Amino acid sequence: MLKGWAAIAKFMGTTSASAQTWAKQGMPVKCEGRFTVADPAEVQAWLGQQSHMPKPAHIPCELFMGKLLKEMVGDHGLEPWTSCL
Repeated sequence: MLKGWAAIAKFMGTTSASAQTWAKQGMPVKCEGRFTVADPAEVQAWLGQQSHMPKPAHIPCELFMGKLLKEMVGDHGLEPWTSCL
């Protein structure tokens, strides 16, 4: 269970403000005491529905994204965060 806007936003790879906006648009969240919580599987399913996908959306974890970025940078000889344009 994701507890708090910061955890929900981190899971989704976005800001807390964006996560709160998406919750107003129907993203499944619940209030438990003074915290807003979300089930990761429900969030993935909702994102998949919003994207018109047949299955829940896959949200890569931060560790995977970091590894992928390092691989991409290494493969192309680019410095991190440089533009290809």
